[in-house]
Amino acid sequence: MKILSYLFLAVLFFTGLLHGNVAASEKASDEYVFTLEVAGQVTYQTVEDKGEAIKKSLRRMEPIASGTALEIGKDASLSLTCPGCNVINLTSKNSPYTVKMSDFKQVRPITSQIAKSFWRAIKNYISPETMPRLRVETGVRGSWESQQCRGFWPSNNEKILPIAESIIFEWDLECNYFALEIKDFDTKDMIFSEITKLTKIYVPVRFFKAGKRYEWFLIRERPAKSYHAAFVLLTDDESTRIMKTFQDLPSLLPAEADNEIRYRLQAGYLSSEGLDYAAWQWLKLKGVLPQPKK
Repeated sequence: MKILSYLFLAVLFFTGLLHGNVAASEKASDEYVFTLEVAGQVTYQTVEDKGEAIKKSLRRMEPIASGTALEIGKDASLSLTCPGCNVINLTSKNSPYTVKMSDFKQVRPITSQIAKSFWRAIKNYISPETMPRLRVETGVRGSWESQQCRGFWPSNNEKILPIAESIIFEWDLECNYFALEIKDFDTKDMIFSEITKLTKIYVPVRFFKAGKRYEWFLIRERPAKSYHAAFVLLTDDESTRIMKTFQDLPSLLPAEADNEIRYRLQAGYLSSEGLDYAAWQWLKLKGVLPQPKK
C-alpha cells in the first residue's frame, strides 16, 4: 500500500509540474510585443543556435520578447504595440529601450484563442520582400525532362479556401496553346475545360463544391506534354472557422496600422493554416503584391 501511495503522490507531483510548465509556457507566449513601424536603424542582440550573440536589425511587424534591449540609432524611430494594446512611440532619445510589458495596456478585450491566432499570423507575416514559397512539383506525364517543370498554381495537394469569385490556375511555361482540364478526382467527370494562349485562367468558384477533391491537367501543344496536380476545397465548417478569425484579426491592430499591414497580417494567418494559395491570392486581390514576372 505504501508503494502505491508513493506512486500516486509522484503522479500528482509530475502532473502538477507539467501543468505548471504549460501555464508558464502560455504566459510566456503573451510576453511579446511587435513593431508597428520602424524608420532608420534599430537593432537588438539575439543568441544563435550555436550560442553566439549577434546584432540584428529590427523589421516591421517583427515580434520582440519582453526584456529585449533595443538600440535606436540617430534619427531613427519606431512604434511598438501588442494585440489589442496601446502604441508606444520611441526615438533615439529613448535609446537604449528595454521592452517592458508594463508599458502596454489592453485597450480592447481579446480571447486567448484569437491572441494565439494573431501570433501565428505574425510568425508567418508576408512582408514585401518575402517571395512565395517554392511550389511543389506537380505530377507529370511525359518525358523525364518535363518532370523539372515547376511554377504550377495551385500546386499539388493544395488546400483551397475560396476567398474570391474565381480560382486562378497559373503555370510557368511557354507554348502557343494550352489545354486546361479540371476533373472530379473520384469520378473523373470533367468539371471545366478550355484552350488558351495565356498562362493563367480564372475558373469561377461555382464549378466546385466544398470538401471535394479535384485534379487539373495542363496539356502543352508543342512539344506535346501533359502535367497534372490535385487540390481540395475546404469544407464549409473549415471555411467558416477560418474566415471568422481572418475577419477578426485586423481589429486587434491599432488605428495607426495601414491597410497593407492588415492585408499582410491576414495573409500570414492563412499561411499559418497551411493555406498558401489563399494567402497569395488575397495579397494579389488587394494589390500589395507585384504580379509574377513571366
